[in-house]
Amino acid sequence: MEPMMTSPTSAPSRPEEHGDGHNHEEHATRRPVPAFTLTELIIVVAVIALLAGILLPVIIGAQRRSRQMRIQADLQSIVLALDVYKSDFGDIPRLPVDPNTGKPIPDTGAATLGKALLGPLGDGRSATGVASDDPPLFNSGTDYKAGQCVSTGGGQLYVAIRDNTGQNVTNTDYWAPFNPRDGADGPGFRTRLGIDSDGDGIPDTPDPTGKVWGPYLQPDAFKTHKYGCAILDREGHPILYFPTRPGNQNIRVSTPLPDGAFAYTDRSELSYINASNNIQVFRRDGEPNTNNALLRIRLMLGDTNTNGYIDSDEKPIASPFILYSAGVGGRGDPAGWYGPANYVIPTSPTPQQVEQNRKAAEDCDDIIVTK
Repeated sequence: MEPMMTSPTSAPSRPEEHGDGHNHEEHATRRPVPAFTLTELIIVVAVIALLAGILLPVIIGAQRRSRQMRIQADLQSIVLALDVYKSDFGDIPRLPVDPNTGKPIPDTGAATLGKALLGPLGDGRSATGVASDDPPLFNSGTDYKAGQCVSTGGGQLYVAIRDNTGQNVTNTDYWAPFNPRDGADGPGFRTRLGIDSDGDGIPDTPDPTGKVWGPYLQPDAFKTHKYGCAILDREGHPILYFPTRPGNQNIRVSTPLPDGAFAYTDRSELSYINASNNIQVFRRDGEPNTNNALLRIRLMLGDTNTNGYIDSDEKPIASPFILYSAGVGGRGDPAGWYGPANYVIPTSPTPQQVEQNRKAAEDCDDIIVTK
């Protein structure tokens, strides 16, 4: 009888053994997997939080500076556009004059700049007569943004100088009389508008010899609100425009003394800046008048002791115009605020108070560009 043969495949497999008698394969499968301890996890989380706390402000600050630089670059483009405008017309744009007072109409600086360099509205005419949306009629239930324009019919036109809802156009805290119609539909404006025989503010027949000028800025790069004239910065706030007048050297200002004599103060040679060109936007909610708004403008233009003019130790602004943006906010002044936040209004300022005002103006992220 032949011996029984066992198939190699039927033999039970045995783990490989080594000369030391240990089963290394089995030992390897039982080896614990490395892992973080709770203490190590806490340390890692703490390090990540620390790095985030260091890097996040740096990143936010860099983004903020980038936004500021873009606004400043836009203002510099407007400076160049004003130079071209002046070469065409011999002067920079001037605010409309109130025929009753002979003075510039207050708070129309921003709208004047937009009308001159962009001319976003039209001639007010339609195929059948007066256009109903050039600009539209005032509606007391509409939310209006600073820079938007409305009509009340009969040639009465206004521009919003502060955001508002339901404020009547006769309220000079929110509206200013301003004609945004420029005689040319679309960007640009016409210098000869034709004759308005019926007094509705719209020429009956446009003057065919009237040349269309501009726009002096690219309409796709500089925006306005719908039906608005004011040019907006990249944060959506109107860019303010202060045309200036050259001052005289050493103007002597007299102040009466109790004994009947007079004290005289010499002023430096300055550009005359009319704060009323854009004063209402410097007001804060709840302020009953523009007194504080005037002081904010003075501080931002270098008058740190708020006495109304630039002293010998203060830096004057000598420029044919001033362009002003509210900036991006975030350094003591909320976004959209014009002027500094932390300042003092002393009657007789001490050196410490003057320094506080100087620091408040320095910390304010508003952007001022001159020629």
